[in-house]
Amino acid sequence: MSKHTGRPWRSGRNRHWLKIKGERRDVFVVGGYRPSQARPFASLLLGTREGRRLVYRGRVGTGFSDRTLASLAADLRRLETATSPFLAVGDDAARD
Repeated sequence: MSKHTGRPWRSGRNRHWLKIKGERRDVFVVGGYRPSQARPFASLLLGTREGRRLVYRGRVGTGFSDRTLASLAADLRRLETATSPFLAVGDDAARD
């Protein structure tokens, strides 16, 4: 989905929201998550593999149902390590 940049967000369907078919694709690795006080986690931290390194590319935190959030959080806790797998993490990983 895409929205006209000059228009405010409004709930429901309208002519400013368009369904756009994405033709460019890429593969991302989940390398971590941002914790949250209110939810199981705030967002997933994503990266791409470059050789043997994992390079931080950004985060995603929308579109998860409560059930999916709980399931992913359980998997993330099970796989958690003390060190980051990323070569470096961007400043946006820590911001709300």
